[in-house]
Amino acid sequence: MVSHGREEFALQTRYRDENAQIHQQVQALVAEDVPVHVCETHAGWYGVTAEDFPDYVGVAATGPGQVRLYRELGYDMIVVE
Repeated sequence: MVSHGREEFALQTRYRDENAQIHQQVQALVAEDVPVHVCETHAGWYGVTAEDFPDYVGVAATGPGQVRLYRELGYDMIVVE
């Protein structure tokens, strides 16, 4: 899963308690071998760094680049709004 919008900011460590259900869902996905990534470039536009996310959230250099990599590996893209 790749997050590339404002929703990725809920996954910051400092919002773990405020967004406990979201963090639990992400941890459950990761436990099932479903990696969850956020876009470092987008986060950086708002002063958020890779270190601001917990270890279970992967930080991709760019969200679109991560999506492209998964598509090259044969994954299908599903857009969730």
